[in-house]
Amino acid sequence: MLTVPMAIYWLAAIWALSRKGVGPMLYVLMMSIPFGALAVIPPTMTGGMSLLATSISAVLLFAKVVLREGTYERVLANALSFRRMGLLTLFLIVTIVVTLVAPRLFAGAVRIVPYVWTHYGSLAIGWLYPSSQNISQLLYLCISVFAVFIFVEVLRQAPLRQTFLKAMFWGGVTMLVTGVVDVAGGGAILETARTASYDYLIGAEVAGVKRITGAMSEASSFGEATLFFGSSIWFLRHAMQDAKMRTRWAPLVAVALILFSFSSTSSAAYVGCGLFGILAMLDWGVRAGGLLGRKAGAPIPLEALVAAVTIAAAFAVLAFTPAILNPLIELIDEMVFSKTTSWSFIERSHWTNKSLEAFFATWGMGVGAGSTLSSNWFVAVLASTGVFGTAALFGFFAQMFTRRGVTDEAAVIAHAVRMIFLPWFGVSLLIGTIPDFGIKLSALFGLTLAVTMRSRTTPEGVPRFASAGIRGEETARF
Repeated sequence: MLTVPMAIYWLAAIWALSRKGVGPMLYVLMMSIPFGALAVIPPTMTGGMSLLATSISAVLLFAKVVLREGTYERVLANALSFRRMGLLTLFLIVTIVVTLVAPRLFAGAVRIVPYVWTHYGSLAIGWLYPSSQNISQLLYLCISVFAVFIFVEVLRQAPLRQTFLKAMFWGGVTMLVTGVVDVAGGGAILETARTASYDYLIGAEVAGVKRITGAMSEASSFGEATLFFGSSIWFLRHAMQDAKMRTRWAPLVAVALILFSFSSTSSAAYVGCGLFGILAMLDWGVRAGGLLGRKAGAPIPLEALVAAVTIAAAFAVLAFTPAILNPLIELIDEMVFSKTTSWSFIERSHWTNKSLEAFFATWGMGVGAGSTLSSNWFVAVLASTGVFGTAALFGFFAQMFTRRGVTDEAAVIAHAVRMIFLPWFGVSLLIGTIPDFGIKLSALFGLTLAVTMRSRTTPEGVPRFASAGIRGEETARF
């Protein structure tokens, strides 16, 4: 059945496709991320496969970009270059081969945690056999990889990078709105946006506190998404040209998102928020040292003053009303320190252990995407794609971490993506169930590559974007 959110999405997508340029589609894509359980085609029409709004938006963006003259050749050249995205392409090829071969080669010989039987509170174990989940999860992974290729092409153009940053900001605002609606008791409204054929965990409580899920499928997904948007807006705001958004609105929205992530009562989100705090302080040091240019270092005194006043006010409140922390201490104790005694921890540890056993049972080949569930993203990648797939993917990550730009903008963006990736990775090690790294990370990788690659038409030593036009017809190279 077509729901109102489905109809709204398709109206927005058709409008974006009808507009000149890809800017509108960037807004549709980023603002669809908060609706992480919105399948825009009824699963009954797709054999149970949930085609999410974000994935469909990435496909539409890909189609619109690739159809432009000359784009296909540039995308292919970047995808095959091991100095750009060759390792990511290799990861995808290995994953496809393993997914098509392993479930047949090891059929009935390897125990796994099956997707179709597993639900919350389950310790299910099954035998490895080919299934429809292999195709669906492989499709999602292909979309994420191809999204990186397209984001590199789109974000080569300086004006579109600003459009992307604004789209990221409004995606974060949308994420906040879903959280506020959930807190305000609008669960019935958000329920209409949960059309995917998922196993939902909605309305749960911890220590008497309702877990916020927004329009996602569970609290941990909401906590991860709000943390991603919060950290992205916080660290990438220094690349924004809009001064009011950069200095006023972006910090406010970023802090609100981090608070909502913490309020999700997800133990993984607590870890991510802690990492974010450490990296934010490290970021102050980097910017104060002038390593990211004058513009990025300018707001530090104001930020330091706001932080000092906030900390002083918090200590003052605690000095007079220390009991105010009791509910928070009880909540953290249950979600963090007593986590190992919870059924959730036992269940997710079971998933991870069985997936790791499956990896060893296949002699490091892996069982293929969509074959087994894990609760640790690294184990999910290892068990699904094997030694070679994991090595290729993490080799690509290492390339992203070591990329440097020759302009202030490129330096700010490359640094910001490193700061954003680490909290995401920390959270994923605790809740990542599938090898797909998702469209959110695809966008950041594409952004990093777009600003750190140099142009063939730009002389060596001259900043690549010093004279880049809106059409961006130059061909990227190293």
